[in-house]
Amino acid sequence: MFTFIQTKDGSPTLRIGRPEDGGEPMHSLEGALSETRYIYGDALLKASEIEARPRVLSVGLGLGYVEILAAACFLKAGLSAAECGGVTYELIDALRDNFVNWLRDKPTQDAAFKQAYDTILEGTANVSVPGTSPPDEIKTFLRSMIEGGSWRLEGPLSVSTKIEEPFGCICFDAFSSKTSPDLWNEEFLKTFLTQASGERCVLSTYACTGTLKRALIHAEYALTIRAGFANKRDSTFAVKHAQP
Repeated sequence: MFTFIQTKDGSPTLRIGRPEDGGEPMHSLEGALSETRYIYGDALLKASEIEARPRVLSVGLGLGYVEILAAACFLKAGLSAAECGGVTYELIDALRDNFVNWLRDKPTQDAAFKQAYDTILEGTANVSVPGTSPPDEIKTFLRSMIEGGSWRLEGPLSVSTKIEEPFGCICFDAFSSKTSPDLWNEEFLKTFLTQASGERCVLSTYACTGTLKRALIHAEYALTIRAGFANKRDSTFAVKHAQP
């Protein structure tokens, strides 16, 4: 069951399941777009600066906020769709299918998905990355990455997933430890970060747990603990540099 919610900055988020069954919204109700911009915007822009061919690992597609923002950042950096890309892991087939259908201008499961994606695209172009390309160009760029294979939409990330390539940017937007406990386990995070991190890599996430910080230090990241978005206490921004 999908429930669309308009957050305080006018952008949509999604609740999966009924509130009475413990379903939680994917973003802060203070502003889904604002939260995405705050948590992941700097990481995506930095990835474009430190790598000639930036590759992004996104954990959790949701409504495609990170993917749309990444396309806007890559366009702003003057990259082509063949010069950048990434991989997104998403548990729910319907979220992947609806997103791809929207990119290809095909019908989505219901009109609410198309409206949500259009709102996110417009907000990203006009608010998140000022001075970037028009919405249609961002959408075309992202579609070109996905159809050209430089950005792949995969199934769920799990403890058995083998990351076969290093990335220059990791946007870790997995649901909370309550809903996705395996993805927040310290041993999993250590293995995941070892496999996924390039020699130079930037990671950002809304979370700031002890297990996450220990795993990042184990993977040779330098941590910056930032204020969380809205009513969240802290968030994590971490950078790994190539050893001299």
